[in-house]
Amino acid sequence: MTEQSFIATAPAGMEPLLAAELIELGAATPRPMRGGVAFQGSLELAYRACLWSRTASRVLLPLAEFPAADAEALYASIRDLPWEEHLAPDGTLSIEFSGGGPGIDHTHYGAQRVKDAIVDRFRARCGQRPSVARASRICEFTRAGAMVRPRSASTCPATACTAAATARSP
Repeated sequence: MTEQSFIATAPAGMEPLLAAELIELGAATPRPMRGGVAFQGSLELAYRACLWSRTASRVLLPLAEFPAADAEALYASIRDLPWEEHLAPDGTLSIEFSGGGPGIDHTHYGAQRVKDAIVDRFRARCGQRPSVARASRICEFTRAGAMVRPRSASTCPATACTAAATARSP
């Protein structure tokens, strides 16, 4: 089976417990980080973690990693991602954003730039864009990254398996 990188998120302080839990589930070298644990493994391992972990909130599959020095670099990098592979152009999305950096002084502005990048890509490639509604959040942009619930996402009891695009400051 193909090895992939994953991030299991957890409440602050729970990272060591989650790392131990991932080892029990079959992860060879989990790496605790702020708010979660990075690990390598098969898709089967990620599903096991999603289904059986008591400490993981989500299991994320990173789609991309890129530098985001400012709001415009964030916009450009988010717009370059193949969102149409994960969201329907006639679907609905909502962005939750936390964090900041040069040019992003408020989380609402960060969320607006991420949303603009996604809908601008859809408009350019598909001729239409997803609508926006808070009640059906399918994309979150946090310090851990942009997390998207694909249209064919599987969900497990108590957790949602999601995909992620991680942005890093240079």
